Amino acid sequence: MPVQPEPIPEATPDNMICLRDCRHYVEIVSRFNAGNAKGTLGFQPRQINRFCKAIAGTDIDLTDELVSDCSDWDPISAEEIVAKSKRRQEWLSANADVDDEGVMNKDESKGD
Repeated sequence: MPVQPEPIPEATPDNMICLRDCRHYVEIVSRFNAGNAKGTLGFQPRQINRFCKAIAGTDIDLTDELVSDCSDWDPISAEEIVAKSKRRQEWLSANADVDDEGVMNKDESKGD
């Protein structure tokens, strides 16, 4: 019987320093329909990709990694987090045809 690899533990701020509000950390969530023909799963499958942009011009893929320590960790201040959140909320309010995750609502999009 083939040996299965251990599952990757869920990333949390306790076990991944990048999640402690590092300005270099980027997380991209993609929705896809693979394995969800006609909505049979009852939910929209998503894939999470994590990257570090600490090195200019380079994206380090962190999707399958838990980084416990980093010499380039650079935390974002609470003021910066609030300002970013405010800019996003203002944009979403001005673009009512997009939901909170940035997805265009079908009933209001052009061509649907």
